[in-house]
Amino acid sequence: MDGTSAVSTDDIPRDAAAVPAPTVTDDERHRLTAQIGALNLCSKTPRPVDQESEDIGSGVAAYDSLALANAQKQGQLYEAVASRDLIGQAKGIHLERDKISGHEAFLLLTKVSAKTNTNLREVAEGFVRTGVLPSTITD
Repeated sequence: MDGTSAVSTDDIPRDAAAVPAPTVTDDERHRLTAQIGALNLCSKTPRPVDQESEDIGSGVAAYDSLALANAQKQGQLYEAVASRDLIGQAKGIHLERDKISGHEAFLLLTKVSAKTNTNLREVAEGFVRTGVLPSTITD
């Protein structure tokens, strides 16, 4: 499906179509969209649910948004650990090769990052891969 074609409710299995779909109020939809994403629910009739169903739907949306936020945070933590490892490897190469302290190696990497306007992780990754920093920085 390309996302541009309309979906017919005839395509929904009868059991699924029989389940009342909760709705989310505009305020809740805006809050969820601004933070994480959107929850869109459809029905064949306008206002198909009562207040209780709407409240349940809002609760489900809140739990879903927490689950998504936690998954995103976990992904960010994995990326942070990988970045830290790369920066540590780059520092280690400098420690051995240039006989400088860990602090001096880190300062050198951050100097390259600032001068080239490149993310520190990318500087470290390039240095670990090639063993070379841009010559204009180390002069």
